[in-house]
Amino acid sequence: MRAAAVAMTGRWFEATGAHAEQEGDALRGRHVFRKCAVCHVINPGSTALLAPPLNDVIGRPAATTPGFEYSDIMKVAGQKGLVWTKEALNYFLDRPEQFIPGTYMAFAGLETQERADVIAYLGTLSRANAKQAQSDTPPKAPEAPPSPPPSRSRSKP
Repeated sequence: MRAAAVAMTGRWFEATGAHAEQEGDALRGRHVFRKCAVCHVINPGSTALLAPPLNDVIGRPAATTPGFEYSDIMKVAGQKGLVWTKEALNYFLDRPEQFIPGTYMAFAGLETQERADVIAYLGTLSRANAKQAQSDTPPKAPEAPPSPPPSRSRSKP
């Protein structure tokens, strides 16, 4: 059984593009995240509850949060290269056991718009997102050097 589940973790490679990306609203996502907060924390340095912390999740390889004991199947997914992109999170939140067979997430799920909103909210908590935002910002033009102060010396005629 374990071997079959491990072999099937490759499905997420094929599945990450299965959902069209929908625009999310981070403010609504913050409200929707309350459903997730029963098991997940988002504040850096917080003690994990039943599930791994989700701050900095976007762009993070699966099963890599220090101090959290992941399931074997999630560790295998991380070793095979699963990175929590927005698309991967969307698919996982829609169908966790299809995305990573053998994983366990006791959650009724979120509607399509709720998923998009929560993912947008998680994006605001991500260092990877902050780095992307910085790279999208055009560099500031250098300021002109200050004019030299007027000369105080007098020249002799």
